Amino acid sequence: MNTWLVEKLCCPGCGGRLAQVGEGLKCSACSRSFECHDDIPILVAQDPADRHTAEQVEYFEKEARARGEYSIEPWQRRYLERLRESYVPCDGDLVVDLGAGSGFMAIELAKLNCTCIACDITLTNLVQVSTVARRLGLAERVHVVCCDVQNLPIGSDIVDCVIANSILEHLPRDTRAASEINRVCRRRAGLMVSAPLAFKYIYPPFWPIHFVHDREMGHLRHYDDMSLARIFSDWEQSCVYYTGHFRKVAARLAELVGMSVDWERVEQTDRRLEDKRYGASTVICVFGRGTGA
Repeated sequence: MNTWLVEKLCCPGCGGRLAQVGEGLKCSACSRSFECHDDIPILVAQDPADRHTAEQVEYFEKEARARGEYSIEPWQRRYLERLRESYVPCDGDLVVDLGAGSGFMAIELAKLNCTCIACDITLTNLVQVSTVARRLGLAERVHVVCCDVQNLPIGSDIVDCVIANSILEHLPRDTRAASEINRVCRRRAGLMVSAPLAFKYIYPPFWPIHFVHDREMGHLRHYDDMSLARIFSDWEQSCVYYTGHFRKVAARLAELVGMSVDWERVEQTDRRLEDKRYGASTVICVFGRGTGA
């Protein structure tokens, strides 16, 4: 197991230091032991998962198994661009990607010489991210941890930037996750958050689609830039973007019925509307702390 990563981790229960014992980890404070899978620390509660979390893991395990070869889609490139418009990564910056999924943010930022920890509760996602990182020669800059964002097993005051894309809406305790993000970040740090946009800004004819999508994905709530600013009140909001406007939603529906879609063109159109709140479906906020953002 990577010793650098172990030094950055802590017990998700008590916050104590972890030490490698055999093929697993053990907390020096509470003596709790944690398993590892293919050198991936599994730092989640040992108690049986609640129904919501269990359903989330089942859904995203299925999604991960259906995923093809690693590649960057147009919308993912735009997410990276939005982050870099406010946060300029420096060599050696420690970036934590929460709810990493395919890990595209961690992998692409590692190409810019950041050191990244991809966190996800879905083990299959993390195995895939680790495999891609090794194949691309990024194994020393991309590390993976299976954990719950509401109890981050990462030491305090060590992170330069946190990515929290499409994660808060899944969590029963989003304010707890925000507190954990505050704890792990340095006094000067960056933060990117994306979430489903509040219904009052979504075109009413699309509400049924979002209701179905929310239920399928396990979304518990929607947000806007004001509600995210309240949750992250210790941060300064530097940029706000709105994505998923009419044409993008329509293109997704067209693709579902077998029509061909030029996603690069769709993304370019959506980008031109990213300052328009009404009619969007996703809000993206980039924050800074101690940076004069």
